Amino acid sequence: MSDQLTLSRPYLQVAALCEKHLEEKDGVISLIRIIDRFTIPGTDDVMPPTILAFTIAVMFKAGNFRGRAEIGVQPISPSNTLMPEIKLTVQFRGEEEGGVNMMGLVKLQVTEEGLHWLVITLEGEEYTRVPMRVVYQKEPTIRTT
Repeated sequence: MSDQLTLSRPYLQVAALCEKHLEEKDGVISLIRIIDRFTIPGTDDVMPPTILAFTIAVMFKAGNFRGRAEIGVQPISPSNTLMPEIKLTVQFRGEEEGGVNMMGLVKLQVTEEGLHWLVITLEGEEYTRVPMRVVYQKEPTIRTT
């Protein structure tokens, strides 16, 4: 961990899952359809492995911090299994209210129902956790005779 990060750390502004984000010409960002629950329809008795697609938005404000830092997003399943981590190195510079935004499409394979967590870290230090509930909805089957 960098010495500067321990002396002064950035402030977490946003950590959210959404359908998509828009960035206007003036730099203003809009998060569209904030998500915290995914319902997976199916006909099997047990939920099949399913790929969920969503946008993750993580925004930090620099405060007094300047320099490079690594943002991590570590998904954890309901059974406490670590899933593949997303990492991005960013550069904090400029004004105190300036910062960095990490936004992008995530495709995450889930294999179980329940409460998943996306752990947001900066330089390996946990900042927050974003909940993501996965529900399997077995659809009724219609039998004709």
